[in-house]
Amino acid sequence: MNKVIAVMREAAVDYFPDIQMPFAVVSIYTPPGYPSPIPNGEAGLAAYLKKYPGAQAPMFGENENCKGILPLGFFDLEHTIHDKDLNDSLILFDYDMAFALKEFIDSVKDDIDLLMVHCDAGVSRSQAVRAVVLRSYLKESDDIAFREGTPNMLVYKIFLNVMLGYDPHKLYVPFSE
Repeated sequence: MNKVIAVMREAAVDYFPDIQMPFAVVSIYTPPGYPSPIPNGEAGLAAYLKKYPGAQAPMFGENENCKGILPLGFFDLEHTIHDKDLNDSLILFDYDMAFALKEFIDSVKDDIDLLMVHCDAGVSRSQAVRAVVLRSYLKESDDIAFREGTPNMLVYKIFLNVMLGYDPHKLYVPFSE
């Protein structure tokens, strides 16, 4: 891998069939249930998905150069909210997602030239992933992600922590004598 880009959902779907180099996709989407409840029945779901297309991972066409797609569904929030009922239905980026993201990129990085990361608008969640990939994998400055977008700091912090070796499942003992 020698390049990473962050784009909006529509651009990712449009670019996908025409990419002429080995590539992989991190497909970030907004899960169902936000910003409003999904109406009951098939017609209600279809109407919801039409109004909020980010509620499901996009369908990509065929491209023999694609080496893999990782769908990740979480909300573009940087912290929990005060409404407990609503908060219980929100999915935030977490360490399990960060480990899955690292594992995916590790599995394709030697076989691709381009990593395309998309979210609904290409501004926040995808730019956070792009910033960490630039910094950790490509050993470049992550400044461009901050100039071209507003990276989601929850995604940035958790993914960077994982890339730096932090594992919240391990017990870290403070200095001892």
